[in-house]
Amino acid sequence: MKTILLIQFALFSAFFGDISHIDLDQNTNNKHTISTYYKWGQVAIKKTKEQYPQAKIIDYFHIGKVSITDYSIEKFRFWIKDSNKEFGVYVDLKIDNATGELIGIKFKETNK
Repeated sequence: MKTILLIQFALFSAFFGDISHIDLDQNTNNKHTISTYYKWGQVAIKKTKEQYPQAKIIDYFHIGKVSITDYSIEKFRFWIKDSNKEFGVYVDLKIDNATGELIGIKFKETNK
């Protein structure tokens, strides 16, 4: 019985021994993506609160990132409740790829 377990362990280790190394590399990339998403999400929340100071942000969603040669656009969708209505707001943050600074912002309201 012990021999069978040792053989199974040896085979498992031979085939899957490098999995932890691969996972560590992927986790490093994910942490960078999450921290970037978090950073621009916080900026989008702040700018949306400035644009709609009387409204309450109910929810928001990171749509994604569009990369262009000189700049990138981080896209978000907010759901906002004002005193008498609820509505959506698309927020596009334009970011300079060379400096990483915010260079523009666009708001677009929607009923959906």
